[in-house]
Amino acid sequence: MEVQIETQNIDIPANSSSSLAQRVRKAMSHVGSHIIRLHLSLRDVNGAKGGRDKICTLRATLASGGEVVVVDRDRQVRKALFNVLRRSRGVINRELKRRRQKSRRQIESADELSTRLWLESA
Repeated sequence: MEVQIETQNIDIPANSSSSLAQRVRKAMSHVGSHIIRLHLSLRDVNGAKGGRDKICTLRATLASGGEVVVVDRDRQVRKALFNVLRRSRGVINRELKRRRQKSRRQIESADELSTRLWLESA
């Protein structure tokens, strides 16, 4: 799983960036085999003015196709990051479950169709 980190108006030292990428990989490890790429964006919307203006966006590109996007906003970057990682695990799990159920329904529909065609031809 490739992890990309982008910041805007937030200073993260170079060595902290690689540490952050490792933490993100660890937090997403249980769904990591289903993810090709994670793009993490950390932004401070209004700079030094303060307030609940730290936005953390996580975009996960799934191996089965598609993308999951989770956004969180907080006063502190660390809290926004924690929340977005926690929520994204649940969102990705639900998306994967939904896709499994959809493929099962398609298989069942195909089986029913082939059975019906076979019965009609007999």
